[in-house]
Amino acid sequence: MEIVLIHYRILQKGGLETRLFNYAAEFRRRGHHLHILCAKIAPGAPALPAGVTATRLSPGLAPKPFRRLAFARKVARHLHHHRPDWSLSMGRTTGQDAVLAPANHAGFLRALGRRPRTVSDLLQHRLDQQAFQQSRHIFAASRMMRDELMELYGVSSDRISSLPPPVDPARFQPPADRVALRAQLGLAPERRAFLFVSTSHYRKGLDRLLAVFQALQDQPVDLYV
Repeated sequence: MEIVLIHYRILQKGGLETRLFNYAAEFRRRGHHLHILCAKIAPGAPALPAGVTATRLSPGLAPKPFRRLAFARKVARHLHHHRPDWSLSMGRTTGQDAVLAPANHAGFLRALGRRPRTVSDLLQHRLDQQAFQQSRHIFAASRMMRDELMELYGVSSDRISSLPPPVDPARFQPPADRVALRAQLGLAPERRAFLFVSTSHYRKGLDRLLAVFQALQDQPVDLYV
């Protein structure tokens, strides 16, 4: 099966970039032919998994606010001419079979308590609308994201599945001696420890998490940020 993954920039950091490489490696492991469409490959970006190829679709001379829109149009043209068996976009493009929805701009603005007021806001909302309306299926990162897509973009529930980010078991495994590790970190053995790792705490929902743990003060749980 010929599969195309789509992402704007290939680089060595970021949750979506990690997800891209995890998916690429797993699809190859299952014997699929895999190709990546991108606008940029950053210097120092990790090598693609063996057998994975990439095509750069540069947005050209488009002004910075319009580059994602230019890339989305080039992706649509490329997929129309090449027609893989299945295509998945990690971001807001058009022409693909399915798209990930780790976030949406309308929900982001609502969480901040403000209305769209800039050119960037309008462009991002348009990219969202096109991606969500034109893809056959949408993989929302959470149930909350699924609900926002239905409420704010009018997407029907039968076109959405909740798909949390994957975990690479080759890299992340429970330690052989968890008791020793907890003692080393100073974690009380009788309490459950939750770790929140983020580069943008408010945008990633830390306020919601703090509210949850505030309500659990009488429970043996600890949150580490």
